[in-house]
Amino acid sequence: MEGLRERLVRRAGPAAVGAAILLGLVMPAGASASFHLNKIREVYPGTNADRGSQYVVLQMPVTGENFLSTHQMVYYNASGAQIGTSSPGDVASKSQGTILFATMSPILGVSRDFAINFQPTKQLSPSGGAVCWAGVDCVSWGSFHTSTPLPSPAGTPAPAIPDGQALRRKISRGCPSLLEITDDTNNSSADFAPASPPKPRNTGTPPTERACPNTTITSGPSGRTTDRTPTFRFKSSQTPATFACTLDGRSFKPCSSPKTFSRLSLGRHTFKVRAIHSGITDPTPASRTFNVVRP
Repeated sequence: MEGLRERLVRRAGPAAVGAAILLGLVMPAGASASFHLNKIREVYPGTNADRGSQYVVLQMPVTGENFLSTHQMVYYNASGAQIGTSSPGDVASKSQGTILFATMSPILGVSRDFAINFQPTKQLSPSGGAVCWAGVDCVSWGSFHTSTPLPSPAGTPAPAIPDGQALRRKISRGCPSLLEITDDTNNSSADFAPASPPKPRNTGTPPTERACPNTTITSGPSGRTTDRTPTFRFKSSQTPATFACTLDGRSFKPCSSPKTFSRLSLGRHTFKVRAIHSGITDPTPASRTFNVVRP
């Protein structure tokens, strides 16, 4: 098959190809700003006493997801009819940063970033509805039903929203203290639950989410070894940290690096260690399997 360079040379000549290659070396691969990884984090339909105070929080799970302009947040009633939109502008890039769409400002003491524009007499209902961000993330709740699919799968609706509460995304998958892309399963009933108190968060609100520590085993036996008193060394991606260790499926117990085991039996063993930083435990312990054999 004819290569790309050969085709370029044949069609445009060597000089043009050289210029194109040079341009490719000095130009960036493409803009890093995007919008499609953002997740709806919280929906608040107001209270029985103040149904006009409503908001939706959008969150950036990673940096570079701040290119919001030309995209929309869309709001639906329980039967799937569109009842309003929000047209945001770009915001500062911030991992775990939040963007607040609201009917008024301030709302619950927090200034909104962008307005929710409902059609006359329309508003979100706590008994059923849906919200979609830019056609890539949707959540539905309560009695929501429609014969026309939403722009993005929402799965089974989450529960109806009790008075005075918000519908908030769970972040327990993976790192339980951090919003991650994998927290979104496209199933509202699994991804969201009513929560109190409501927590409107705008772009100026410092993120409360914290990354989990990652544990690494830096030395120790792997595979076959004749060492019956092996020593393991390990570290955490976040410091200061404490550690908990286990051998062969026993309960995790506090330990420190280096960790030396007393005389082990011949045969296969598995060592695991997890770091704990600021009360957050590594959900994926580091593991090393080895086989003690006779000299």
